[in-house]
Amino acid sequence: MKLRSGFFKMLILSIFLLAAGSSPEAGGGTDFSLRDWIDKDGMYKIKLVREYIAAAGQDHVIIRQPAEYYVKEIDTVVQNSTKNGNTAGLENPVGLIVKIIAIMDGDWDNGEDKLELARQFMGPVAFDNFVRQYPGKYQKLMK
Repeated sequence: MKLRSGFFKMLILSIFLLAAGSSPEAGGGTDFSLRDWIDKDGMYKIKLVREYIAAAGQDHVIIRQPAEYYVKEIDTVVQNSTKNGNTAGLENPVGLIVKIIAIMDGDWDNGEDKLELARQFMGPVAFDNFVRQYPGKYQKLMK
């Protein structure tokens, strides 16, 4: 079931990326791609994600999950992209992936309603897919 869950997470992420683009305004903020991520060691990845979390904090966004959580999630996205032949997805910036995961998990706290933020960020098609594929995450956003 983990592969299935990972596949759907990658599918949802792909839809978000198409909808959101990969500009700094969309949360990318860097040219450091998932492809660049592959060759880095764990400590480098943790440090990089901590920098993204700190940068979000500068913009008055609170991310509560630790960097290690995001490293694990990003590694899963990369593994699934590679397994599924979605090598184009590896060109997306790591910062955008952190933001997408945080929004999906309700961990992107900028003071806005988390459900409404997810709905606006994802767009209607991706949001509907998200609700169907991740009912638990959707319920968490509703709290």
